[in-house]
Amino acid sequence: MLDVLEHFTKQLEERSFSILDMHYLNCQSALFLLIRLEVSDFTDKNLSEKRIGQSGKKISA
Repeated sequence: MLDVLEHFTKQLEERSFSILDMHYLNCQSALFLLIRLEVSDFTDKNLSEKRIGQSGKKISA
């Protein structure tokens, strides 16, 4: 398992890709998924936008 982690870390370093970049991408992916779920649950556009904004603030914090 340690070899896999070392290889992964080496690949990130070679590509100048930081853990912070991964965190940002994960947040963006999670936010996108959350938006899709929230929008599918609500038919009222204003309510959907409010929920998406609240969810985005929670993820960004």
